Order: sequence, then C-alpha cells, then structure tokens
Amino acid sequence: MIQGLRKYSTKVQTVQEGKVKLIYHHNKDQVQFKNSAVEYIMNRPEQMNAQNLEVMQCAFLYLRNLHYNPDQVSNLMVMYGAGNKAFCAGGDIKFVSQQLKTQEQWIQFYKTYHQSLYQFTILPQKLNQVVLWNGYTAGAASGISMNAQIRVATEKTAFSMPEVKIGYVIDAGSSYYFSRKCLKEVGMYLGLTGRQVKGVDLVKQGFATHFVEDSKLAQLRQELLSNHHEKISHNEILEIVNKFSTEIKDEKIENLEEIQDLFQFDSFHEVYKRICSSKTSFAQSIKHDHINFRHSPQTFALNFELIKRGDQAKEYKEGLFNEYRAQMSFWLDNELREGTRAKLIDRDNNPRWKHKSVHEISQEEIVKFLEYPVEESIDEIYDFEKFPYLEKTLKFELV
Repeated sequence: MIQGLRKYSTKVQTVQEGKVKLIYHHNKDQVQFKNSAVEYIMNRPEQMNAQNLEVMQCAFLYLRNLHYNPDQVSNLMVMYGAGNKAFCAGGDIKFVSQQLKTQEQWIQFYKTYHQSLYQFTILPQKLNQVVLWNGYTAGAASGISMNAQIRVATEKTAFSMPEVKIGYVIDAGSSYYFSRKCLKEVGMYLGLTGRQVKGVDLVKQGFATHFVEDSKLAQLRQELLSNHHEKISHNEILEIVNKFSTEIKDEKIENLEEIQDLFQFDSFHEVYKRICSSKTSFAQSIKHDHINFRHSPQTFALNFELIKRGDQAKEYKEGLFNEYRAQMSFWLDNELREGTRAKLIDRDNNPRWKHKSVHEISQEEIVKFLEYPVEESIDEIYDFEKFPYLEKTLKFELV
C-alpha cells in the first residue's frame, strides 16, 4: 500500500510498498499518504494547504491507482490538513492568476483540477471517507471533501466560498451542492456574499455531519486508525465518530427567514435590488460588505447563474461542467487577475472591476461565460482514459 512519504531534496521522490510504486517529480512532498493510505494529508501548511498543480497531480495519481486497482487500497480514508490552521485554503489563486502564462497551461491546470475533483466526488462509492475540517476550509477544499460520508467540523472550522471577493467564480461543485447539502437559498446567500460558516453552524446548515471539539480531534483520528481493519464497516466508523461528537440541540439557523426572502432564485438583478432596498441590519450588512469590501459585481451575477443552473442539474458532473466552462472563459477575462492583484498581491483593496454595480450587468453577458465553447463534451472532460496530461509530469507503474 501507499505509505510513509517524507521530504526529499531531489526532484524525483519515490515511494514503494508492496506492489505500488509512485514517482513524484517535484522537490517536496505536498500530499502525504500514510498507513496503508488510511491518512490523506494535504501538506502545504505554509500555504494553508492550498492546492496547486503539483498537489492535484499527486492526488490524481492516487485516485487513478484506486480506480484501476481497488484491491490495493484501504477501504478507509481519513482526510485532513497539515498544521493547525487550515484543512485547505482552496486553490492557490496566486498560482492560477500569476503562474499560468499561456492558455495551454491554463487548460492543463483546469483539466487536471476537474479530473481530480470528479474522482473525489465519486470516491465515497469506493471507500469510507472521513473528513476532518481542522481549520480554514475554502473553495476547492469543499470539492475534495463535501461528498464524504462523514464530515467533521470543530469550533475552529471556518467554511466559505470567497470567490466574489477576488473576482472569480464558485467552483469545486458548489454550484451543485449549494442547493442540496443545505437549503438552496442558504447556498445562494453563501455563494453571493462569500461569508463564512463556522463551527456548529456547519452542522445546522447541513455541510458537516458531526461536531467534535478541536481538542479531541487528534484522539478521534488515532482511534479511527488504530481500529481500522480490512473490512471495517460504515457503522463501525460511525460508532467511533459518535463517541467523540457533541450533539447540537439548537438547530436554529440565524437569519434564515430573511435569507430565504432575499436570495430567491428569480434573477441576480432582483436579488441585488432586494438587498439594496431592505432596511434590516442584516441586509444592510450584506450591502456594506459588497460595496466597502469591494466585491466583484460580475462574480455576484455569475455565481447566481451558476447556482441556479446547478439547482436544475441532473447530476454532479453537470454542475462541475458548468463551472469548467466558466473557468475556461476566464483566460480571456481580467477580473480574476485584477482581483488577485488588489486583494492578494498589492493589497490596496482597490480592484478596478469591469462593472461598478450589479445593475450594469446584462443577462446576455453572463450567459457568454456559462456557454463558453469548449472542444470536449462533458463525458470527455471527466473520462480517465482521455486525460491527456498526467504522464507528462508524473509516472505510474506497477512492479
């Protein structure tokens, strides 16, 4: 099985145990697989475990092996982030906007990203996946974990899809699960505001299945690992997690009635109009954040349409494909690059957005993002056999 990755100073890192041999062509282990692949550790703590191309390639290699050799991998995965600050801060936005210099690199990144995301969404069909959201959990973090059978939040967990703040689009399948894991108006609210959900509220809203105090998380992880056996069942795993979890007695979702009133699925113009015209402190706080924290009007509108289409999608990969087309269109759009400059590089918090207000944006303009022409069909994007990039950077072989 896959076991014991450590840091190497060379460019080639080899891990071999049993009949699996992995060769990683980079100078540092960024994803670790330990104890018969029971632990999946995102290992970029200095970058809040954000995912770049190397991380996704390593993950894809593991997923590919699992796909072709299911008998070689444990039936339990415990997933968490290295360090004590973040599960995963999502995709490495600086890497995307600054390091992808050509359209070919852009396409390679997003095809790799979507291949990995899709395989993670169907992973729970193959094994028992327990996710420990040990800290900041944003963006792409949800795509690799949201379908896990058991999703554990702590008082330190802060979940968000913050793309509206940097001029990007919600992704990682959130346009699909935002109307399924939670009430759909709550999903629309989170997608359009980028606000965080913390701690017990993740259980109340439907994102987490359990709440465990952070001080007990290491003990929970250890008990899962020490009690693992080849045929461990979901009920056995659930019994262990329940022993550490805290029951949430108050299930009330704060501001729910107003969220359902403001974030209806009619149009992004109407949603923004209701927010601006409402005199409640809750609605005014949303308006204040959108204007004063310089959220992208284009992303507000685009996220609305993605979530609305995701609500109508018949399967998960349909929602992913909608996001993929929008992301492909962003190679020709400057909104993400400008948002990254203003919020993450120069930090002047003064992005020069394409539009000054949501009111200026037409429906036709947003549709162009969502219906951006791509060469591949939905099935080709998520087909293992047609993935063109992995062998260029990673080698996989059975020995």
